[in-house]
Amino acid sequence: TVGYIRPFGNSGRRQYYWIVYKQELDGMPVTTYQDLKFYVDGNGIQHAGGALYTAGDSIMKNPIISLDEAISILNGNASVLDLTDLTLGNFYTDTVPVTGITLEYMVIKDMYGEPSIVPVWRFLIGSDSDEQSILGDRYIAVNALNGDLIVCRRRHTF
Repeated sequence: TVGYIRPFGNSGRRQYYWIVYKQELDGMPVTTYQDLKFYVDGNGIQHAGGALYTAGDSIMKNPIISLDEAISILNGNASVLDLTDLTLGNFYTDTVPVTGITLEYMVIKDMYGEPSIVPVWRFLIGSDSDEQSILGDRYIAVNALNGDLIVCRRRHTF
């Protein structure tokens, strides 16, 4: 499903069209975008690129960790979390409010540097839905397969 199409390239910038697709697996959103970019000039498309992937047929062999376990992992690591990459300085400096928790899929790099889709417990940052929307590219999550803590900022890539 196409999530949106955005044209770019005013004021001397290289013109391109960005098409972003959204994907769901098992009724849960996949929180890394699939996208295509078409760079154009007066002669048409000059370059095309993007990040497209498909979900394989792998089946999880073990059950995912419970929400209580994910909360415990986050609480146990809260004092040592490095939130520098989240650049929350304009919003929060000492305490980061979590106003929701979702179970969703996230695309991460596996040990070989290849994309892998894993279920995560995501902790939504922001004191209300407006802040959640503004801070939507910042992630605090727990990998629901192995309990690894994920803290990152994503801009349509993984």
